Amino acid sequence: MKDLNGLITSLRPNTEDAYQRRREADLARAFATRRRRGFSLRLRLVAVAAPVALAGIVAAVALAPSGTLSPDHSAATDQDVRAASLHQFVLMSSKEPGIRVFLCKQDSPWPACGGIMADPPGRGTAITEQQKADVERRLGELPGVLRVTFEDQAAALARFRKFAPQMTDVGIEAMNESFLLTMEPGADYSPVIRRAKSMPGVSNAFEQVPAPQTPPLSTSQPAE
Repeated sequence: MKDLNGLITSLRPNTEDAYQRRREADLARAFATRRRRGFSLRLRLVAVAAPVALAGIVAAVALAPSGTLSPDHSAATDQDVRAASLHQFVLMSSKEPGIRVFLCKQDSPWPACGGIMADPPGRGTAITEQQKADVERRLGELPGVLRVTFEDQAAALARFRKFAPQMTDVGIEAMNESFLLTMEPGADYSPVIRRAKSMPGVSNAFEQVPAPQTPPLSTSQPAE
């Protein structure tokens, strides 16, 4: 039995190394592959790239399946994967808990912005300055909200670059402006998220769960 336990231990993979390889491979597939994927694969990519399961579940559940399939329920496009993944990676690269409220940008594929997830995706309308001011004011009036902090596209890209430095094809135009809501201890996030999603000019809202401290992704090619 002692020899058997030793054999099992010697064959067990290094968890951190295995996780890092899986994470890099999933990121590369999400942003580099140029073929259509099924809906189930899209959800898997959104979820498995998270550094902890909870962060992946938060975004995967929020993105499925009511608002993200093409109108004809056809297979998801690469843009579907990209849009979902970008929101997910921005959430994961954050260090503060709270609620992240993403704002509409021009040609957004998100239905809340008037966009479509069909092929080609887009057609959404950017939030106006008046809508942005209204959203900020209304968010600050919601129960449980302590502070509302605005983040522009440049700041979002800077955080994304630290988290996924090898994704050099992702530019500032892919980023969304957003508000981070700092919540009171013990506050109920659910009604705040629902109210935020209903506001004109808001593309989506999620609970933001900070990722554990992990080294940045390497720039090496993922193993086949």
